[in-house]
Amino acid sequence: MFDFLTLRLVNNYSLLSNSQKRKKMYTLQRFEEMLDKLFKFAVFIGMFLCIWWNINAIKEGRVIYGVIDTAIEWTVYPIALYCETLAVKRGSSVGLVLFIITNIVIFIHTPTYSLTNVWSIFFLIVAVRLEAFSKLPGYPKFSDDLDAKRVSDEQEYLARSKGEKPSKPKSAAAVQNDYYDMILNGSIEYDKADTGVKKGEMDTLEVPKGIDLGDT
Repeated sequence: MFDFLTLRLVNNYSLLSNSQKRKKMYTLQRFEEMLDKLFKFAVFIGMFLCIWWNINAIKEGRVIYGVIDTAIEWTVYPIALYCETLAVKRGSSVGLVLFIITNIVIFIHTPTYSLTNVWSIFFLIVAVRLEAFSKLPGYPKFSDDLDAKRVSDEQEYLARSKGEKPSKPKSAAAVQNDYYDMILNGSIEYDKADTGVKKGEMDTLEVPKGIDLGDT
């Protein structure tokens, strides 16, 4: 639903440690719970402020206008906002579009109801950030045992991005060839080299094929 909004947030949050992710996510969840409690308050204030306008409209003879406005502001707005809020939390793209449209209509048609617009802005900010957390590996626990794998993956990615191949342990044959090279270069004595040949098995050193010793 929020892919176009959460991409940058996902990249930023992925750099946090697991403990930092948990702390930030729990803070947002508590903020979301507080907003849920403030929803009724924002709607009630909006309904209360609309009363005077509707009464004046009825007194001025615009009875139908006043009654219709009262019905919209006391039933349609609260129900629409409540249902759309639930849809947004569940990741509905249609719910998000309707939520935005409803807030625009409220702002234009009933300015005294606009406290719900302020509430909706905070709600949407929190919802987008929580959606970004839900796309991170390890959600929702962000267990510490994922740290090692994450670091390993990052190191491998960095190595590949530099054109390097991830290091692999050398085979036994490759290790022995390294010892042979050191013996031939005089950097190590044969008796001290671990060539894989036990003493007493052979009196001479076999030179691997392809190595030219020159005149002997």
